[in-house]
Amino acid sequence: MVVSPFHVADAPFGGGGGGGEGEEDEDATTPASTASPQQPHRDYCAIFDGHSGADAAEHAAARLHGILARDPALRLCQGSGAVAATAGEEAPLPGGDDDDGPATTGSPPSPGIDTDGLGANVTAALRACFHAVDAEILARARSSGGREGATALVALRLGRDLFTAHAGDARAVLRRAGGVAHRLTTDHKPGDPGERARVLAAGGRVEHLGCWRVVSIPADPRRLPAGLAISRSLGDLDFKGEGGPGSTGAGVTADPTVGRVRLGPADDVLILASDGLWDVLSDQQACDIAGETIERVVAERRSGVVAEAEADGLGLGLDEVDDDEGAGPRCVLEAAASAAARALVAAALARRSMDNITALCAVMPWAHGGVES
Repeated sequence: MVVSPFHVADAPFGGGGGGGEGEEDEDATTPASTASPQQPHRDYCAIFDGHSGADAAEHAAARLHGILARDPALRLCQGSGAVAATAGEEAPLPGGDDDDGPATTGSPPSPGIDTDGLGANVTAALRACFHAVDAEILARARSSGGREGATALVALRLGRDLFTAHAGDARAVLRRAGGVAHRLTTDHKPGDPGERARVLAAGGRVEHLGCWRVVSIPADPRRLPAGLAISRSLGDLDFKGEGGPGSTGAGVTADPTVGRVRLGPADDVLILASDGLWDVLSDQQACDIAGETIERVVAERRSGVVAEAEADGLGLGLDEVDDDEGAGPRCVLEAAASAAARALVAAALARRSMDNITALCAVMPWAHGGVES
């Protein structure tokens, strides 16, 4: 699977995915970008790792970015160094045109997020859209009898501010100066002391069944007990206190953890991947594979472009080639991002990962001869 951005001005994306040994792919990805003279460059990308079927992941991939784009708390947000926006000069994310489903409102910011207007507003918008999509998935499950769920990981760049929001064990890692891996998220697992305490306080049950799991025991004796190896997710009706009288299964929440980091000129690659990749690759190994792949592809493309230009007597460098010709900086970085994502999936499969694997790489547009300052 290869994923490309919707807008030519911003971060080049590449995606890759595949099932582990004996696994069907239940994952989905969504990239989007936009910019305007009144707004900073905006990039959105996300991965959704489904379980018990792909419906929850596919629904979240189709809906979450549109709900986020319509949130009033986000519409006038500006990234650091951006020109201030004014009412009536909105630049919503792609997918933000009116469609079915109500607009959402914000909620209080999570602890640990910067308390300036940008941090509070973006945090509120991200939390609100996670809860809105969760409510939609649960409503579908009540009517259809489905039990699907999905982890969710969203990255949102506003200028030089990068926000992440996640529920579950998909992970975001940023490659920083010197190629050093910097983890941006913390896996939501029932074995984590804080998560276990939260689940138990909500009336849930946690047991070690091969690994730590939130356990749901249905009141209906015809249905088997179920265990969930994550403590936050979208969907998963049985684990959100809706199993009926006499059942146990509560404490799993869709409330995301939201993080914020200020991007520097040496930050070059963002990796989003499902747990199937992180089961067999460390953060640093993933950054090394992605970085080496991107540097190789950029060097190959650059040398090919320069050689072709010299043969034509044009004397053009990479930064002088038109992207519309498919060889400019943005197109080169898109190809490099796609190659990096595919390399990560291939490396995980070679290490015999047993789970679904989805990876998405975003190359920062100022890196490797990119076009944004």
